[in-house]
Amino acid sequence: MVNIKSLTSTRKPSQKIASILLLAATATACFYSGLILSAFAQPNSESSVETRDRVRNANTSTETRGSEQNSVWAVLWELLKSKRNEPALTSRGNVCEITPGLLGEKNIIWSDRPLFLWQGTAPSIKIRLYSPFNPDREQELLWSQTVTAQSQTAKFQSVKYTGEALQPGKIYDWELVVPSSHRQRFTFQVMESQERNDIASKLAELETQLKTAGATVEEIALQRANYFAQLGLWSDALQEIYSVKNPSPTLTRNAQEVLSYLCESSDIEISQ
Repeated sequence: MVNIKSLTSTRKPSQKIASILLLAATATACFYSGLILSAFAQPNSESSVETRDRVRNANTSTETRGSEQNSVWAVLWELLKSKRNEPALTSRGNVCEITPGLLGEKNIIWSDRPLFLWQGTAPSIKIRLYSPFNPDREQELLWSQTVTAQSQTAKFQSVKYTGEALQPGKIYDWELVVPSSHRQRFTFQVMESQERNDIASKLAELETQLKTAGATVEEIALQRANYFAQLGLWSDALQEIYSVKNPSPTLTRNAQEVLSYLCESSDIEISQ
């Protein structure tokens, strides 16, 4: 029988990634707060045409938004350089597991379909997720997926769980099976239903406001990541960043630099 691990993580680069993600969206949060207020404020002296023109003008150009994103990442890099005092995540050979459930004080996640994220490649890697922990019986294999060498085209690999939604409040084990490497299971717990629903409602409200202000898909994902970071849900924060289907080159580079920092403990530089 598999022994359940403590829900308190032994691998804690969480404070650093917390600061990264919190500051990552601070500038854009302030920016869009201004847009939202501008879009809904309608003084009596304004005609409908003037109001429409003012709202249209509140939407910044692509170049301005790109410049702001660069500024955000520049601030993040300065913060990152000032806080390099935590150990990197533990690697097994060429592989370093990152999510789910390895970055916070407790291994609790919001998503019921988590993202498995790791650094490194191998001839073949198997992701295995085991049924909810029950002290009275052996855990069973719930879901698995094999990642072949041909599909491992990037330094960081990710696979989203595609099975049935995981159960709120339940504890799960998962592992990456890598050839010629010892096996190690990790534990996470899906958040209880009431708290999950509360967060879902707040995220929906946030997304509606951002869409009204003209935010892009990438900007919305960054704000959702920021929200999760404020709650200490680092796995969900990274999942939001990696959910962007067509990320900008800046987001791609800087997200990878954050992961490198978590796994490698070497000098990095955030792109601007």
